[in-house]
Amino acid sequence: MLNYDLTPARCVLPLYFNFLMIDHDIGQWNNLSRGSEALVQERGPIGFSSDFDRAMLESQRAFFMIQDLSAGRDCFLAEPQWRALFKAGKRSSDNSVPCISLRNQLCDFLVDLPGLTSNITAFVARVSAAPEQDYRAHALSLLSRVMSFKHDFELWYQVNIDVLHQSDSPFWSHPKPRDYPERIASGLTAHPHYQGVLSAVLYCISNSILIQLDKLIISVQQACKSGDGPYLFKVNKETYVQQQRRARRAFNFVKGRSNVASKPLAHGLRQFWSQDE
Repeated sequence: MLNYDLTPARCVLPLYFNFLMIDHDIGQWNNLSRGSEALVQERGPIGFSSDFDRAMLESQRAFFMIQDLSAGRDCFLAEPQWRALFKAGKRSSDNSVPCISLRNQLCDFLVDLPGLTSNITAFVARVSAAPEQDYRAHALSLLSRVMSFKHDFELWYQVNIDVLHQSDSPFWSHPKPRDYPERIASGLTAHPHYQGVLSAVLYCISNSILIQLDKLIISVQQACKSGDGPYLFKVNKETYVQQQRRARRAFNFVKGRSNVASKPLAHGLRQFWSQDE
């Protein structure tokens, strides 16, 4: 039985050791991260009802989702009782820090991605093992799910993330130099639109998700050769390259300003892109 008074320390300590180990032993980092996840699951949603406990869990939520994405399993935070916890915990005070509120909203999307990805991965493997069977109905069901997810996420991205990173955004927090327009035109200002490190992290992850959603759609179509009818989907190469460039620039911005933030972000991206291997 856990001593719940010590649970915050038990969760924070693995994160500290995660930071120390991430450059040296990825396997050990994963083990420590899974240990943190197990502690949270054992405590259950009722153990995170206070503002402090919920904020601590919120700060680790993305770690658990990426961990489950890499492991090819549904994220436990997608279960109804955990969803209800985060829904009940939303506070108007989040709005005073736009990036914190957006981080929480991003996690609300991200929680469904591990399960969706694992379902599509299993489907593609099934088609490969028995290609003679008719999988069209299942393929259309999966395509409908992932395209609906993509539509909702793109809308959220355009309304929230894109606006946040425009130079005339009301959330722009630091003064621009006098030669700001000329620096942008000449390429001297490589990252003119990041409000801060968390803003760049959001930008990096959001663009990575958009890329991954396109890849999921294509993998289903290619498995069933279902690139026809109402579910025809073709990647806009220009958009794809732009999303890659945005994610890369955002990561470089984070890396250049915060070792503490760039290490877990780099690890998360490695877990994310391991789905292509």
